[in-house]
Amino acid sequence: MSNHGRKIVVSTMKNEAPYLIEWIAYHRLIGFDDFVLFSNDCTDGTNLMLNRLDQLGIVHHFDNPIGPGMDPQRAAYSRAGKMDLTRDADWVLIIDADEFMNIRVGDGRVDDLLDACEGADAISLNWRLMGSAGQTQMRPEPVTERFTRGCTLDKPENGLVWGFKTIFRPKVFDYFGVHRPKFYKDREVTADMATWFNGSGRDLGDALHVNGWRTNASQVGYAFGQINHYAVKSREEFLLKRLRGTANSKNKDRIDTSYWPKFDLNAFEDTSIRTEGLQQEMDRLLEDPILNALQHAALDSARRTIDYQLQDPQWATFVETGAFEEVEQELPPPPKDNPENVRFLGIGTHHKTGTIWMRKVFRQVADDLQVPTMQCYRKKRLSDLPAEGPAVLLNWHTTFPEELVQRQDTRFIHIIRDPRDILLSGMRYHRTAGLGNEKFLREKRDEWGGLNYQDFLNALPDDLARLEFEMRHKHHDTVQEMLKWSYDNPHAAELRYEDLINDTDCSLFRKTLEDLGVEGLDIDKIVDIYWQNSLFGGLAAEENREDIVARHIKSGKAAQWVTKLPREIAEIYVQEYGDALKKLGYAKDDSWVDLCAPWKDLAA
Repeated sequence: MSNHGRKIVVSTMKNEAPYLIEWIAYHRLIGFDDFVLFSNDCTDGTNLMLNRLDQLGIVHHFDNPIGPGMDPQRAAYSRAGKMDLTRDADWVLIIDADEFMNIRVGDGRVDDLLDACEGADAISLNWRLMGSAGQTQMRPEPVTERFTRGCTLDKPENGLVWGFKTIFRPKVFDYFGVHRPKFYKDREVTADMATWFNGSGRDLGDALHVNGWRTNASQVGYAFGQINHYAVKSREEFLLKRLRGTANSKNKDRIDTSYWPKFDLNAFEDTSIRTEGLQQEMDRLLEDPILNALQHAALDSARRTIDYQLQDPQWATFVETGAFEEVEQELPPPPKDNPENVRFLGIGTHHKTGTIWMRKVFRQVADDLQVPTMQCYRKKRLSDLPAEGPAVLLNWHTTFPEELVQRQDTRFIHIIRDPRDILLSGMRYHRTAGLGNEKFLREKRDEWGGLNYQDFLNALPDDLARLEFEMRHKHHDTVQEMLKWSYDNPHAAELRYEDLINDTDCSLFRKTLEDLGVEGLDIDKIVDIYWQNSLFGGLAAEENREDIVARHIKSGKAAQWVTKLPREIAEIYVQEYGDALKKLGYAKDDSWVDLCAPWKDLAA
């Protein structure tokens, strides 16, 4: 053992079998002594290979079963941080199976990095995102030798480039995070609690002590090392990744066509990673006949999986050309209604996007103006539509039946809201909401210790923990709902809650109704009802708000996230939902994270 003691790698995996041997051989080669590895939901033999490597004494493998809504990566690292096996190590590196520590000082070994960063308790190495280099096919040669082009280092192509992973002394920190170790949130963190270096061996002071998963321009450093991140590999191998998903998210749809261009970065040649002796180390591991057979089976399985996906013309075109071409799907023909006779108005919202507001407005419309109003979630509800005259159809998840969406006699108002404000509003509301109408709040689950959603949320230590819990549960469903709606529907008016809450003269709401042209609606009276039920109108005085309104709405202001969303949550959020913000038009890039203050400042 070196003078730097015992050094171990911790990781969690799902369907990484084709690459597992290279990854382990490489990190053994550069000086790691042990591996603590978790796996979940494997279908390609990864778990079987890890079991065999465990039997051979090369790794310690633990099954990582995942319940509904659980995050496999964070669950694994929480377990790892409580194990004597890891706590007793001198150094721990937490990385993914597509990440390789690339030491650029000395002989390229971990000890050379630790020598160069003498006195450090943590060393954060920035990513270099390695692209496909234009390669189309999966090949048997090592990943580290096949892909030698990557992103720029000084002018990042996107906000992911300066992300980092950390090697650290486990005894100094309280628990393990995905990108870095952490101190408990209830501790007062001071600069002298840890010495934290960047990848150039520069002391960063206490800049990363509390939060952060990426550096800024003043903190970045690559001189002594980097993490080579092979996120996409070849085009064929990207098809495997999109099926697998990511280790750090319960969102199985996170790997989509937008993922490829973010990670397929090939601006510069980089052959700095040292692979001398790698093939020999891989061959030594594969001398075990059982491991060798499992490796061949994994490669055969990968090939069959790729070939099956290539039957889809969209993915075959992508592999051949590198371009995504959406394959048009035939929709059922719309009913042959008279397009000039528009009689039905659909009102679609989502959780915390103005649902209570619109519910009150259109229930009063139904009562005062005698306009038939009903909720519509299923096709069979269409049989209840009146034979003549207008009707209003409500759907608080905007999941109208397709048969209604395709009708020529129906128009829609669809309301969305900044997801970051939905998160804040949802967490606050779910702590005190009545359980009668919110089934998901009252259901008890074993993974929450037999508590229901609301009780578990309130049992968490602080709002930082509550926001993270909310983000990974109800909030996730709401964001997915907003993304699924077809925003190119010519019969729908797309409105934002932020615009409506500032529509103090009701001109936007009035114009929307006029443009939709639903026959038989008294627009003047509907606009008056709208004003009566608005926070800027009849409900401006708090004493005029019913209990249900008071519970749902604190201020109703837009862009509350700027002053209320903790930086720690924002940094997780941009990874999980950064693309959603852009698709919904609420962010142009990921720089909004820098506007959020740390939790310690917000909680002060």
